[in-house]
Amino acid sequence: MNLPNKITTARFFMIIVFLVFLWLPGVVAKSTALLISVLIGVSDYLDGYYARKYNLQTIFGQLMDPLADKIFICSAFIAFVGMNIVPAWIVVLIISREFLVTGLRLIALTRGRVIEARGSAKHKTVYQLVAINAILLRLVLEEGFGSWNRENVFVGLYDLFVQAMIYLVVFMTVWSGAQYLLTHKDVLIEEK
Repeated sequence: MNLPNKITTARFFMIIVFLVFLWLPGVVAKSTALLISVLIGVSDYLDGYYARKYNLQTIFGQLMDPLADKIFICSAFIAFVGMNIVPAWIVVLIISREFLVTGLRLIALTRGRVIEARGSAKHKTVYQLVAINAILLRLVLEEGFGSWNRENVFVGLYDLFVQAMIYLVVFMTVWSGAQYLLTHKDVLIEEK
């Protein structure tokens, strides 16, 4: 197994550890979850960078790298629903988009076509990671300072930033999903 694939595989284990620390109480646990989340994002960049730079792309990496991203992002947002931070409809939208695009790619593969990741999908993933980390930082600050005083102007502005990131994720999720469908609608049409 080459280095990029080892990094990708390590992300699956980091996701499990992330979820454990996310659900543990206390500022140390939430800070650890935030640190692991940042490491997951950095490792996502590094495995792709090394695979491209040293021509180490493999089928394993092409399949497992986006799967690790999807599992992490969906797991984090599902946890945030359980913590009453993010509304469930947003997570249903995120997961639905992932299933839709994955299904489209599978149909294309049966017809001998490969649908590459679009720029909008890469941006969507970046915004999702930023939103997750912004929420985690909010949890760290809330755990560290006890009461999250919404009357404090900085707290209010940070909460507004977190909400803006969540709705930017919603927009990018819909936008990138629509782009895949419109660009590759011919894949959905049955051949006769």
